[in-house]
Amino acid sequence: MKEPHKTSVLVIGAGVAGLTAARDLREEGVGVVVLEARDRVGGRIHTRKDLAPDPVELGAEFVHNATNPVWSELESMGLAKGAYRVEPPGGHGVYPLDPRWEVLLKAGAQLTRDINVADFVRDVEDANPHLGSFADLLWFFESRESLDSTSALHLILEIQANQQGGEFMGENDYKMPQGWSPFVEALTHDLDIRLGHPVDLIDWRGEQVTVRTRVDGHSRYFIADKVVVTLPLGVLQANSVTFLPELPESKLSAVHQLSNVDVVKTMFVFPADVWGDNPQMIDADDGSNDNGWLCNAGSAYGGSVVGVWADSDFARELLCMEHDEMVARLKAGLRKILKDRYVEPTSVVAHLWAADPYARGAYSHTPPGAALDVRERLADEVDGKLYWAGEATATFRARTVQGAYLSGRRAAHQIVRASVPVS
Repeated sequence: MKEPHKTSVLVIGAGVAGLTAARDLREEGVGVVVLEARDRVGGRIHTRKDLAPDPVELGAEFVHNATNPVWSELESMGLAKGAYRVEPPGGHGVYPLDPRWEVLLKAGAQLTRDINVADFVRDVEDANPHLGSFADLLWFFESRESLDSTSALHLILEIQANQQGGEFMGENDYKMPQGWSPFVEALTHDLDIRLGHPVDLIDWRGEQVTVRTRVDGHSRYFIADKVVVTLPLGVLQANSVTFLPELPESKLSAVHQLSNVDVVKTMFVFPADVWGDNPQMIDADDGSNDNGWLCNAGSAYGGSVVGVWADSDFARELLCMEHDEMVARLKAGLRKILKDRYVEPTSVVAHLWAADPYARGAYSHTPPGAALDVRERLADEVDGKLYWAGEATATFRARTVQGAYLSGRRAAHQIVRASVPVS
């Protein structure tokens, strides 16, 4: 057996959270090694450049919000140039000054127990018939997961956070012509990253932490003073990694109170411009019960890349299908939407994050009954040795690259503040 590799800090996961934490730690002079299960960096950012002249995003795609702190990173890296705003699908808008937000907040303050958003909004509409439907107000929330499966109390927290942050999710979304991969690559600069190192054991019983990985069928060990765990929520829920001793009850309950959003994002590459003069994003309303939207992911080269986003029940329906059946189902919808512009695609690519053993879900969600401090508890350090990052631990802009980025910065700051010995 090889001698264990020793370092001050181990970061588990080379997504945005892990890379940001490692970058910040290294800039503070802390010895750090990043362990990544996949053969690539980026985590749930997965940019493909081999499918079309324009980059194709199989995971995260948008820079959400003009006030996003990631913008300053992109600008310093020279990557913000050419970014463009994407209009919401179906003519939807986000109206921060709409008086109905205050009606929801006032009703939320009266809740004595958590209920699902669908029931909560129905009660609010019944009590305020003069305001009509609230559906147009909540379209962005419903684009992530059905309102039946969403916590009303956490909806209220998110509305308050949007107001305090000065911008609502869905109000301003942007795309970068070069995709997310240059940002990820810039974060990796001068880092010691070990690809193909899936972690299966984190032993934090001693003064230091021992981490075991499996590489080519052999165990390899790493020893560190502190570990930053950026494992996705689904991986933690599946117990894919053993912790010795078991994590505290407060941490375990937080892991299991959250849920994962089911999303199927399928990219169709066409040899001709099938998009025409449609807006950048359109509702995937083909007369069926499909939930989701279509996005023009690139057409400047004469062809088209069209992304089909399926969420909630429609996504779960697709996940139960074989690949060919799923593609046929989506093609049928595209034919109805694109009409006579439709041609057969040259390639169809989907990354099923729910089936990815290193993700086990697209991103985290707060179902009814999740404690109000569930994300804070997921983010809490354990015994001064285990630190936590990743979008699920973000108390602001969870589910996003921004949330992952901020969580990585937070974990690095916590470690630096704890005076880790410099290697």
